Amino acid sequence: MILEKIKKHLNAIKTLEIANACFFLSALFERGGPATLGELNRDIAWKTGMTFSPGQRQKVIEKLLELGMVTSEIKEQRGSITVYNYSLTEKGTKLVKALDKFLQELEE
Repeated sequence: MILEKIKKHLNAIKTLEIANACFFLSALFERGGPATLGELNRDIAWKTGMTFSPGQRQKVIEKLLELGMVTSEIKEQRGSITVYNYSLTEKGTKLVKALDKFLQELEE
């Protein structure tokens, strides 16, 4: 059953770049509220020492939006630049909790 599900969702898994997505989803979860990509990148860097380029961040967030893991809303407009806040959806929250359980199993 799991193998069939992996096959069914293989395109989403490949394009999501699951490792990068896990960082952004988890950072949003730990924040407990909306955040910009810059804020999430700073949170990740502060806790892990890892940073993501603007292009990497944009690619990940676009896939998370497409898959319904996060939502976005305009935070502010700075001239021609629009800054967005991102929030976890129920689907994204479920994935983070499943990831946490998976990681706990690896530690045992």
